[in-house]
Amino acid sequence: MAEYQALDAIEPWGETRADLRMGILASLMVNMRRRKGAAALKATDFMPYLDVDVRDAASRAQAKTRALSRKVKAMLSGRTFK
Repeated sequence: MAEYQALDAIEPWGETRADLRMGILASLMVNMRRRKGAAALKATDFMPYLDVDVRDAASRAQAKTRALSRKVKAMLSGRTFK
């Protein structure tokens, strides 16, 4: 059991992972439609029951999501991106 708990701490699965996925999607949808100059929401803002370890993973995942979002916006507007 301890091994499964350690593995879950490194790479969460189940409902925690599903909550993270939905938090990322929710923050992406909200942030795409936010007013100019308004603060961006994080995936963790949509995850009320969250452990500290998962917040770190969520932050890393959200950084990847932001990078992908910038690339998609650039591609849709005809600009090049890095």
